[in-house]
Amino acid sequence: LIASATATILKRLGHTVAQRHDGVEAWNGLSAGGASYDLLLIDLSMPRMSGVDLVKQVRTLSYAGAIVVMSGRVAEDDLLTLKALKVDRILTKPFTSEQLVAVVSEVLSARSG
Repeated sequence: LIASATATILKRLGHTVAQRHDGVEAWNGLSAGGASYDLLLIDLSMPRMSGVDLVKQVRTLSYAGAIVVMSGRVAEDDLLTLKALKVDRILTKPFTSEQLVAVVSEVLSARSG
């Protein structure tokens, strides 16, 4: 439900969205040419591959876009790992559409500026 609502908000803002249902699907899409995405919005709690593991995998690619991780709670060891992996932002759930828009705008502006 959160993924669908988030995708709808981003589409309404004019972004092209590729939504995946679990971490393995996301990895398969990214490893098959997804390095051109401007932003990855990754949930820490995904089936079949955690968000932390997905970010680790993404860092093996030549991906130069922004990474925003969203989660209702982040364990201290995951927080340290995500910081070491240079995640741009952590978006705490629940979040409002305004907070989502602000974070997406901020990280995309920082990457393009």
